[in-house]
Amino acid sequence: MQRSPRIVAVVAVTILLALVACGGGSKRLTKAEFISAWDAICKADNQKTDDIGTDLPDTATSENLPQFADALQQLVDVGRSEIAKLSAVKPPQEDQATIDKILSQLDEVLGHLEEAQQAASNRDVDSYNAALAKANPPVDAANQAAADYGFKECGH
Repeated sequence: MQRSPRIVAVVAVTILLALVACGGGSKRLTKAEFISAWDAICKADNQKTDDIGTDLPDTATSENLPQFADALQQLVDVGRSEIAKLSAVKPPQEDQATIDKILSQLDEVLGHLEEAQQAASNRDVDSYNAALAKANPPVDAANQAAADYGFKECGH
């Protein structure tokens, strides 16, 4: 089944932002504290991002790609800010590698979304679709890692 480019972009970014949403802190948290902190902010960030892209057409065309570019830029900006906040929250030492991997996957997703945003700005439908397709594997991997870790709001 072929996914609509609009749906892929919105789903990818929603998952991404759900995963990257968290608050700051300098001490290492317990796993339960860490999950609670991420989930609380994920819920709030989902509310902030839910409306971005809701008015986009179902199919991207060279004529309407600037609309997609604007929505992607908003989402990427929020995502970059949230990754910075996430990096400040310290998970349990034994979970650091897992969290680092999630952060790396999220950074990769943002790179692909930035590529899609640039392609959309240039009205290049093929490059836009290709960039979104490249974002899917790291989104799926980050989503699975978040679920495996135990998040209830993030990555769902």
